[in-house]
Amino acid sequence: MVGLLLGFHFNSLSKRGISMNHLQGWLCLGLMVLSTSALHAFVADENSELESGLLKNAGSFVMEKRVVRPQNKQDTSLDESDGLGNLQVLRDQKSGAIRLLYGNFEEVSVLQTRDPEAYISAAKSYVEAHSEIFGIHSADLRVLPSALLIGKDEQFIKFHVYRDGIRIKDAVVDFRFKFGKLLQIVNQSFAEAKISGGTELTDLLDRAESYLNAKIINPLQPAFRVVETVKGYELEKVMSFQVRSENDREYNLELDVVTGKIHELSPNFYFYTGKAQADLYPRWYDDQLAAQPLSVLDLQSTKGVVRTDAQGAFNADPDAAPQIADGLTGQFVTVADVGNQPVKVAGTLAGNAWQVYAKQVAGQDKWTDKLIAQNMIYDKTTEIIRFAQHFISTPWFNTSLVANSNLNSTCNAHWDGRTINLYSAGNGCANTGLIADVMYHEWGHGLHHNAEGIEDGALSEGFGDIMSVVMTHSHLLGVGFKVSDRSPVRDLSANRSYPRDAGEVHSEGMIIGTTFWELFQALKAKYGEATAGTMLANYSFKMIFTSRTYLDVYHTLLVIDSNGGDPTKLTPNQCLLNEVFNHHGLAPREAACEIASVEGWEVDGSATNILRPGSTAEIKLNAHNAAPQTLTGLEGTLLVNDLNGAVVEQSKLTWDAIPSGTSVLSRDTARLRIPATATCGDSFHASINLKADTRELAITKEWVLGRNEGQQSAFAGQGLPQPIKDFKSTKVSVDTTAKGWGLTTGVSQANVAFDIHHSFLGDLVVTLKGPDGTSIQVYKGSGRGPGVLHFNADLTHQLKGKKISGAWQLTVADHAAGDEGTLDSFNLTLTPALFNCN
Repeated sequence: MVGLLLGFHFNSLSKRGISMNHLQGWLCLGLMVLSTSALHAFVADENSELESGLLKNAGSFVMEKRVVRPQNKQDTSLDESDGLGNLQVLRDQKSGAIRLLYGNFEEVSVLQTRDPEAYISAAKSYVEAHSEIFGIHSADLRVLPSALLIGKDEQFIKFHVYRDGIRIKDAVVDFRFKFGKLLQIVNQSFAEAKISGGTELTDLLDRAESYLNAKIINPLQPAFRVVETVKGYELEKVMSFQVRSENDREYNLELDVVTGKIHELSPNFYFYTGKAQADLYPRWYDDQLAAQPLSVLDLQSTKGVVRTDAQGAFNADPDAAPQIADGLTGQFVTVADVGNQPVKVAGTLAGNAWQVYAKQVAGQDKWTDKLIAQNMIYDKTTEIIRFAQHFISTPWFNTSLVANSNLNSTCNAHWDGRTINLYSAGNGCANTGLIADVMYHEWGHGLHHNAEGIEDGALSEGFGDIMSVVMTHSHLLGVGFKVSDRSPVRDLSANRSYPRDAGEVHSEGMIIGTTFWELFQALKAKYGEATAGTMLANYSFKMIFTSRTYLDVYHTLLVIDSNGGDPTKLTPNQCLLNEVFNHHGLAPREAACEIASVEGWEVDGSATNILRPGSTAEIKLNAHNAAPQTLTGLEGTLLVNDLNGAVVEQSKLTWDAIPSGTSVLSRDTARLRIPATATCGDSFHASINLKADTRELAITKEWVLGRNEGQQSAFAGQGLPQPIKDFKSTKVSVDTTAKGWGLTTGVSQANVAFDIHHSFLGDLVVTLKGPDGTSIQVYKGSGRGPGVLHFNADLTHQLKGKKISGAWQLTVADHAAGDEGTLDSFNLTLTPALFNCN
């Protein structure tokens, strides 16, 4: 039974000897039977005839629901004079109003756009231009957002219709497009219907309350309803109410404002809506805590499992009592709390809506909170899986991934081959379940493992970092890992390249991680952040399926970037990819991408390239054409990325034709004004974006204000070799004080080299401590031994600007038993930052 249409007036019933008590009894009986029936049952209700008969015998109810279904007929009398000759028209057989038009609407076309506003505007304009058809103005139309479909092929718009600012509930106007061309209009505006007259009653609220013996009643907005007459249609004005009866059932009730009769009564209690949400941090524990929906979460209830949708919404019976019974479990993730304090939340009923809210418990330190950690783990892991599904499909997504929370360890997280594991707070570290970056990273290990197996540990570590970039668009990984200074674990803006920075697996993983961060920056400069983010995700999620090592990634991306055309030609972004990967040592320079090579930058007419604070630099570029044909139309644009206050006064550079095998200086001069507030020794990056034909190339150069007059010096550790013993630390120092460098002088360049023999290199962690107390990890062992480690790395990106004068100490720590070795040599090469801008 879809609903009851109850037509009665209490005064008229009283005159017939029917008391209100009898009336309420019939209502309760009818509604009690109704409450046991489904609104949209699979088969007809066997008791419907009995109920109908009982209610009709009462003489008080009209059982059928008033649905207006105009009967239309083809109009064959149209010709060109009607202005509708190109269209087929169906008219209402009752009123003669045009109900349907379809055919060639020549004046309406919205091609090559997916902008909803363009279609809405075109539709409203057509209504205004054809008042003889619609009988209404565009101001009487309001878009129904839930029925708006702007797809690639079809575009549908549904408008609600208003009269005198009041909605006509049975009236709609539909516009139907195909590939941006209007094909059909459904006109059920009922503009021809007149408003039935009469004095409006003032006691409608009292009547509504008495009809259902209301416990709670809320008046809603007035509306018009379309009523069929013998010759056409009329509009009856109704007032709507939401009513909760004394038996806690809810109904929607409409009363005619003139007669007071029930126009329509429908139950609203078959399924209560619900919302499951949790207190979460957007990224990490220093963000603002906020309630967010729990997507695709499984709730336990007395009626079985209820799953939320992407917005955390669900439907449940009023007596279902949905709850989070024993931890957070959903379609993609199951959070298992190792601390044995799983999230438990009972649902509460407010009105006709269930609320399941995993809320923060007062008095918790924000970096230790074990409940919020579980919320975060569920939400962030679900988030990245659902995001990945836009790009890839893998059987791994078909089972709920177990994520263990609050492990009885600190300062780490790990993927164990089957599960994600997040550690508790302690030893100066935050609970890693409170840092989204960590979850994205560990999930990345899982995808790598389940895609093609982890053969290259550095690729897996780098891929985990890339997953954080994909989700956060930030180069900082693991922000807030250390509670004291909220420092991140890694910074992917560092300049890492192969083979220079090969070594410990996490550090080596930064080679591919920093490459992808630079790739994101290059894509953002070309396409904007939103498109760049989508492109980076597409590259990242797909490349892991076939890239055995990080040296394979470049060519994998060329396949992903390909538009399916000729494989011998450049892919759409091949030169951009080549520029980035070549910069990190992961791809050779593609000759096809060489618009021109830069043979020199000239600054102020001098090849010394010296820039000073407060000066204006005039820059020219010497371009070489290595192609077999003459290069024409070469243009360049100067950009400055990271010098606050710098002003590019003239950015454009152009060149005359450059014959094959020759070099030509730009005929224009770019001008860059350096801020007077800059400090001698400051560094920044300037880039020239070159374009010619359809090719593009970005060339970046690091600039330093002034000239560094500091001289490189090498230092060797004394007393070596020294033994490396189980659970002991071997230390060797060098002192740079004798060089006479000032106490405030910083490092300009730094290189560290050492040799180790050890029977199990996986036991070792090597750190370097500077004169100011700064300690950095330069190597962490992985894998089995025995082995010989020849370490030689440029650590400028980690030590630049640190105090240079004083004692430097290398420490080799052995963290396990059963294997020993020797530290054979230690060499430190330093260049002081002694800049002169005079």
